[in-house]
Amino acid sequence: MAETPPAKTFDSTYPDSSKKNIYTYLLSGIAIAVFLLISFPGNRSETDDGYSYAYFIGHYPFADQFRGKFVLFLPFFKFIYNIYSNIIGQPDAYLFMCSVSALCSTVTILLCYRILQKYFQVSKAMAAAFAGLILFSYGFWRYSVEAEVYALANLLNCIVLLLILKATSTAGKTHTGYVILASAVAAFSVLCYKPNFVPVMASYPLIFLLQKKVRWFIIFQAVCIALILVGYYAAYVNSSSFQRLSFTGFINSETVVSGGNPLLAIFIFAENITGLNFIFGIDSVTEIMQKKLASKDLVAEIYTAKFNGAFNYVAIATFILVTGLALFLLYRYIVAKEKTKFTARHALLAVHFVLYMAIVIYFDPNSPEPFVMAVVPFWLLVGSTVGKTFEKKNLVLPLYLFIAALLLHNIAAGYLMYRNKNTDYLVYRSNWLLAHARQGDVILSDWRSGGLAKYMKYHSAAEVFWIDDKFEKNLPVISKSVGKGHIYLIRQDDKTAPKNRAYYQQFENFLTANNLTPVAVTDTKYDVTYVFELK
Repeated sequence: MAETPPAKTFDSTYPDSSKKNIYTYLLSGIAIAVFLLISFPGNRSETDDGYSYAYFIGHYPFADQFRGKFVLFLPFFKFIYNIYSNIIGQPDAYLFMCSVSALCSTVTILLCYRILQKYFQVSKAMAAAFAGLILFSYGFWRYSVEAEVYALANLLNCIVLLLILKATSTAGKTHTGYVILASAVAAFSVLCYKPNFVPVMASYPLIFLLQKKVRWFIIFQAVCIALILVGYYAAYVNSSSFQRLSFTGFINSETVVSGGNPLLAIFIFAENITGLNFIFGIDSVTEIMQKKLASKDLVAEIYTAKFNGAFNYVAIATFILVTGLALFLLYRYIVAKEKTKFTARHALLAVHFVLYMAIVIYFDPNSPEPFVMAVVPFWLLVGSTVGKTFEKKNLVLPLYLFIAALLLHNIAAGYLMYRNKNTDYLVYRSNWLLAHARQGDVILSDWRSGGLAKYMKYHSAAEVFWIDDKFEKNLPVISKSVGKGHIYLIRQDDKTAPKNRAYYQQFENFLTANNLTPVAVTDTKYDVTYVFELK
């Protein structure tokens, strides 16, 4: 009598591991990667921090890569950039970082699909739909092709979530290897992006407590905290910039409460789902936004939106369509009698989303970038909660229409606006400086023109400094250009109060001592460039 084959030990919801399934993931990954790569924007003015990051990994040693908010983000990119340069050839650092971000986001989408299908028992159609909603959400899509931390941070979060769910998927049993590996990846996640402590330490490990596995919760946190402290200490002793701080001061560095209007956080999170930059092309709305967000530099957004022309009004129509379909789907879910039971796994996503939103609203409620990290947990929570109900109520077609409408809207309100280099304010504004500033010259910027300064630092041979940032420290380099090179100053307006009046006073004293007088060489609607000449 033939023996009965042993029962499968993995979850019954685990996708078929046949070659066909592997090919499906591979082809899907290629399709997602191609979609992201062909959507690389020509206009990069929306995310100018990437120029600073790329400049650092391309020009500075490892000792200069550490930052308090993301300790290992730049060192990690520096490491893989060096490997690529040694094996294949030195790439453009900025485009290299953008390409790695696209790869990270590609894997993130595949992991989100797997998490929804395997651990929340959502059908393939529903899992694909909500993975698609993550991909087509404006903030996720936009930062998937940028030299920023968010694509890598999202990927690390998803890996930790997947490992923790895998470790706790068997009733009454915890897989030790997955727990230790999850804690190690969680530590790396926090070291790359400090706010990631919310999902990987304060949210996902709660499943151990909910399953009454306190010992594993303690082990996970202990390993994670130990590795984070080791990482911070290694960065601290090897950093060239933070030795002036204490070790605890280094850990707490770059943790700043920026202030702002918390009520605008809802609007800004919505912008990460449905692109809203088209509103800057409507004069009456622009005036209101400039008053409400007086502390934010909106020049680049306003400049770009003016080129979008009729598509700004197409975007109004698509936004109404997206909103209408979303309200329809929400209504159908609310009135449905059968709903998915809220489980411990749903609780992890809910805590992640709510706690992260609360922290961002407290620390920096009016900057769109931090809200990018709320997109993935939002759609995972929604998909795992409503996916089965939508399928039972025959709402698959309306859901896919909603996805199509969202994609169409974000093309009209985002992609088309930023696809062309000619609409880039930084390119427009830098043309004169790039043509005239040479090695040995100095370009100074006020804080309002910081984005342009970052762009110039990456593309120009001249030295670039911010007046608001340690002017006295940079004075020796600036002084060398007197009589030998040129000194340029970019100011957005003369009415804006400097962030640090003392530095501006030092700058004015320097001009007086060297008999330098400003001469305006370019004057646009938005800012002025001065060159300083001897009296």
